Amino acid sequence: MSRSIAFADSETRSPIDVTQVGAYKYAAHPETEALVWSWAIDDGEPRIWSPDWAWSGNCHDLSELYLHIRDGGYFVAWNAYFDRWIWNRVMVEKYAAPYLPLEQVLCAQAQAEANNLPGKLEKAAECLQVDHKKDPQGARLIKLLSVGCRADWEPEHGIAERMGRFRRYCASDVLAMRDIWQCTRPLMQNEWREYHASERVNDRGVMVDVDFAEAARDYAQAEAADINGQLATVTDDPRMTLSHHARKAAWLYEQLWPSEELQEVCTKPPKEKDGPTRKSCDRPTREAVLELLSQPGYADLFHVEHRDRIIEFLELIEAGNSSAVRKFDAICRMEVGGRVYGQYSFNGAGQTGRFSSRGIQIHNLIRAPLVKGEPDAALDAMELILGGEAPDKLEGRYGLPLSRLLARLIRPTFIAKDGHTLIWADYDQIEGRTLPWLAGTPGAELKLDLYRKGIDTYKVAAAEIFGVDYTQIGDDSSERQIGKVAELALGFGGAVGAFSAMGRGYGVHVRESDAKRIVELWRAANQWVVEFWDVLWQAAIGAYKSPGVWHSAGRVRYIYQPQIMHGTLICQLPSGRWLVYPQFRHERIEEEDERGRLVTRVVTTFVRSFGSGHGRIPLWYGMLAENITQATAADLLRNALVSVDDIAVLHTHDEIVCEVRTGTKKAGSNQLRAAMTEIPDWAAGLPATVSVDSGPYYTK
Repeated sequence: MSRSIAFADSETRSPIDVTQVGAYKYAAHPETEALVWSWAIDDGEPRIWSPDWAWSGNCHDLSELYLHIRDGGYFVAWNAYFDRWIWNRVMVEKYAAPYLPLEQVLCAQAQAEANNLPGKLEKAAECLQVDHKKDPQGARLIKLLSVGCRADWEPEHGIAERMGRFRRYCASDVLAMRDIWQCTRPLMQNEWREYHASERVNDRGVMVDVDFAEAARDYAQAEAADINGQLATVTDDPRMTLSHHARKAAWLYEQLWPSEELQEVCTKPPKEKDGPTRKSCDRPTREAVLELLSQPGYADLFHVEHRDRIIEFLELIEAGNSSAVRKFDAICRMEVGGRVYGQYSFNGAGQTGRFSSRGIQIHNLIRAPLVKGEPDAALDAMELILGGEAPDKLEGRYGLPLSRLLARLIRPTFIAKDGHTLIWADYDQIEGRTLPWLAGTPGAELKLDLYRKGIDTYKVAAAEIFGVDYTQIGDDSSERQIGKVAELALGFGGAVGAFSAMGRGYGVHVRESDAKRIVELWRAANQWVVEFWDVLWQAAIGAYKSPGVWHSAGRVRYIYQPQIMHGTLICQLPSGRWLVYPQFRHERIEEEDERGRLVTRVVTTFVRSFGSGHGRIPLWYGMLAENITQATAADLLRNALVSVDDIAVLHTHDEIVCEVRTGTKKAGSNQLRAAMTEIPDWAAGLPATVSVDSGPYYTK
């Protein structure tokens, strides 16, 4: 990367809240203003600029930054989507700045998250222990100075104690960001192409049915009350609610005893030095606890009923936080001219490099249709809601509680604009195909041959579990459903807990003894994956024991570099991309057993980053298998997105949605299918297929 780099950060002022309306709408508001810009060219000292109306002191001239942009220099910012739009909508329109092309913009947050660092600048700096830290007083200054507009700016805001501190805060962000950028693995050119493709999708936005979203939001107000009632029942606490965060965190922490490691996941560092640690039940914490509870070593610590109670509690909170009322409300708050923008964060799931979703949280839309096999049933229900149909009549007609009914109507709220249609394609069982391809053994090839021949692997799994012929398993049978759950739940080392947790989502409920037998039979029939788990583990531990030496495992390889981020285990994927496990440890520890005796055991851990921080968690072979599978599947989707970034409007972990003119639907379908099935050279032999559909609105 030979071009010079401007590390830049902005502080703004607006009468609207960016956390509520999103960066695109915030930047487009006519009263949104820039209060401070700070930048540093390459290794130079930071410069600071403020408009005359907000600061009467000395400022650096913006001409240096203007010239840098005109000369094609790179512009690096943390969450660059925000700063890019502030530049192009505020600085260009109000201060005659040159337009900033997307291709010159790189995102320091995306690079940090690719290195498994937190998505928040201050947390990434803390985790990496860089020289410069984010000023902790910044949040207070933002509350004081960033709410309002130019017309209500008070003269006392401009004094050095306030605005001067704010300017220094902005400069400290630039220094911290540059430190992080310079000591993390640079992204490859193809990764930046994928980033720019995702940003084009963010900039294009997607059309939404605003009238329906507003009507549905009104209906959905009852949903939160219903979930609060269920939470109170599950926890035996009548005061438990979705909004009582401290209460939720305390309950979860207590229920995870006797696992101190699980409890540690639920704690955050103190806000102030020497202050008390804090308990957390935020989304990253819930995801981490659910993941760990699926692992045998943790699941077996609890009785089945107790474990299920914890899981139900976590799932209720997730249902409330990603509920219909929140999504419809987000659509209404964020739409601009009937479209919503900026919904994706590149590398947001830093552990694997998958995209994450912000705002409406498109990645966790419910997949189930309102009525199976009848996509137009959604339109009928939407018409009834727009017409004011009584909630009890809606529930009676569709046989669903109102909250679930509305949740199944979020997807068709995304529509094509007039004269256009939506086309979507999703990979068929992509993780089930990717895992054996990564193993690359004769046994794994036999598994891949089933996909190549179009054989239903769920039926094959069911036949092996029940000891019957493949032809005896019906398409809609309960046996096939059990086979499906086994295939989806057990490939990453999961056992009874993983099978039971996955089964709940598919209506499969079996006794613990039966689940144990299913796990044993599935593993016996898929010995290739059991062997691959061991190969992965031996490669990872072997790499740790011989730093600087690559150790192969199937189509991936591991190396341990003690000088990177305080000792990092690195996995190189077939695409060449890295997965990283910072501060990796494989060590013997002494602890007391239940009888008070000192025992020695080996623990393997690394520091995993969550959205709001980081914490040390166990690493095991199942996580290694899951990470490389999801990451390789993400590489396929990222590669495909580059080929359709001129028409793509939405995407999830295994699906891309495009908007094309109605008359070009066939050509658009062919373009999308080709993009997703023309496998790159590094993935030769992976039998990827897709299912393509289309319509005026997005559905299943």
